[in-house]
Amino acid sequence: MSKRDMIVEKAREWLGVKFRHQGRNRKGIDCVGLVLAINNEVNGEAREITGYERRPNQKKVHELMKANLVKIRPEEARPGDVVLMAYDMGATHLGILTESTIIHAFMQTRKVVEQPRESQHIVAYYRMPGVE
Repeated sequence: MSKRDMIVEKAREWLGVKFRHQGRNRKGIDCVGLVLAINNEVNGEAREITGYERRPNQKKVHELMKANLVKIRPEEARPGDVVLMAYDMGATHLGILTESTIIHAFMQTRKVVEQPRESQHIVAYYRMPGVE
């Protein structure tokens, strides 16, 4: 199984887990925690990012993305890549791409969900380190 397939499979294993700000386990997780958990499992890493506000700072989010992921062009995006989405608080929300959906820990639904890609507000695309 490719790393991309593993990322999507692992993301789907989190579906239904409740949303919790800075959550990092099956009792509750946020969008950053979901991406970290999947990256750590697939790439055998132990990265952690904490200390961010409930109302995230858009500039800090962009800095963290740049420091931890590889930015790619939209036309390069494939299943298993990470998207940055913009909602009420600006571009501060992360998700995992599948063929036609995005899996993300969504505060509005209070759980990890899989939603159609076109219904999301994608502003940037990233790739996890070590994923081709």
